[in-house]
Amino acid sequence: MLVERIDPDWQWTKYRKVSVSDKGVLKPSYAIEYQPVLEASTLHRSLAQAYQDHRASGKKIQEVLENWISRFGLISGTMELFDGTEFMKEASQVWWIVQVFNVLRTHENPDRTIGIDPALVKSTDAVTLRLDIPNPGWLVGMDGDFVPYNWAIIKPPPEPTKMSDGTTNDHNDNISERKIGKDQIKWNVTYLELLEILGLTISKKLQDGVKLTFEALTQKPTKKAFVLGEAKLGEATLTGFPFLGSQRGRSGSRSDRDIRLEDTYAIETVLQPKDLLTYIWMLCAEELTELPDVEFEPCKNFDECGNVLKRDRARACKHCNKLVVQRNSTYLLYKKSNADYADYFECSKSLTKIHEVRKHQREYCTQNCSAKKRSKTSK
Repeated sequence: MLVERIDPDWQWTKYRKVSVSDKGVLKPSYAIEYQPVLEASTLHRSLAQAYQDHRASGKKIQEVLENWISRFGLISGTMELFDGTEFMKEASQVWWIVQVFNVLRTHENPDRTIGIDPALVKSTDAVTLRLDIPNPGWLVGMDGDFVPYNWAIIKPPPEPTKMSDGTTNDHNDNISERKIGKDQIKWNVTYLELLEILGLTISKKLQDGVKLTFEALTQKPTKKAFVLGEAKLGEATLTGFPFLGSQRGRSGSRSDRDIRLEDTYAIETVLQPKDLLTYIWMLCAEELTELPDVEFEPCKNFDECGNVLKRDRARACKHCNKLVVQRNSTYLLYKKSNADYADYFECSKSLTKIHEVRKHQREYCTQNCSAKKRSKTSK
């Protein structure tokens, strides 16, 4: 059994308006139920951006919290137990993970391809490949419970090993830096250990937070006739309709279209997070498995929604139809080793010899976001 999907019908609560007092007391209003999988499918990057804005502009934590909770809701816990300091601590950890993903995605390889594909890295190369990533010691409120912090700041280097030929191996060439200063800007790590650090960090965050369940096992009634609430079939009254395999509407929601009694059934397993923070770390796990095949760009309504769009990094050239990726302002062939310079950058079927791609049709993260932008523009 292979389970990869997050339950698209899983819901969370956000608020139309939220105020945070100087003492950190929340005052929310107008609770709104929404489906994060459909409306915030790159939420880990939105949280990282919120923390980045706080770091770069000195935006007050109070303002960050009000914006976030009104857009997406609490990441965990309840209003009464809300802790703004803990929120920023979690946000900083997600920010660190996203920065590492960016390093892996933009790394330039010796063969001039961009991004490290783990499926193409040999075991011997993983030991010698070294990367500079942000020092986790910069993060506020960290301790040994955060795996990268423990690895970089606390964990001592291994003891030198005496070899059979009488020489000593001090491990400097095949281990990451240890016990670095908190003021050091970059942390130099081997690719081998970095993968382990990322895997351990994300796994620990997801521990006991993910539930295996079935898609469409419990479906909420809607106002439409012959839908998921109650229907008459002869003398029998049918209710619930679990596992009904009805098609989803354009926004991905089942409630967008009529569900007929003659629709068939589909039994699919899905993963359901216990809270929004678990969902965010599930997205981190998803991105780790997709490196370096995806990239991200802001939604056209990013200033209001705070979401980014996930794109397939490789796109077909509209002239030669070969898969290309963008590097600065130029497109080059995707995942082609030992190629000549011209093979990489020049298109054989374009009059200008330049690879070009068509514009993305999707510019907004959701239909609601697009509608909000259009309504503002028309005023």
